[in-house]
Amino acid sequence: MKKINIIIFLIFLTSCQNSKKEARNSKSKTKIENKTEMKENNKYSKKIEIFNNVNELILKLSENGIGNLGIWKGDELGWYSFTEYFSFGTKSSINGMQNNIAYYINSNEKSSANEVKIVLNINNNKETKKALELLSTISQKTIKSLNLEMPKELSQNIKKQKANEFENDIYRIFLELDKSKIDTWNLIISSK
Repeated sequence: MKKINIIIFLIFLTSCQNSKKEARNSKSKTKIENKTEMKENNKYSKKIEIFNNVNELILKLSENGIGNLGIWKGDELGWYSFTEYFSFGTKSSINGMQNNIAYYINSNEKSSANEVKIVLNINNNKETKKALELLSTISQKTIKSLNLEMPKELSQNIKKQKANEFENDIYRIFLELDKSKIDTWNLIISSK
């Protein structure tokens, strides 16, 4: 009986030691995984802070008056969110459509946004001035939502219909015109 008790005691003691080793190994493994995850997140970390919190970015931009951004979703092309087109003004006599504006956010990775894009379609060219004023206003609200400083000439360039690029150590802003049957202005804010 003593032998059985000794054997049971030794098995119990060995089992406890193995459990402690497994717990230490598990903690080490978790630390390594956390460090790896932190390195991965830092690898994709953006200098525009709010780009690192996509849900907050979506909420902030949705407050700017041109519609609510959809949920952050991904497919084989990347991650994205966008608003429906916000229509304004009167319909064009040429194509029957109003001018419209929308937000697009996109990225290659789930954890952060790469860029915010404002797209303005001028369908009724008789209301170009009004459309560009709205683009200027939404640009200002957007840049404020991102906690960035407004480039000095951006509003003027929008109103003068002058494509341009602004850059500093945190971000790049592109203002470009895509001219086809209608004028499409893109304002793209990308984080470094």
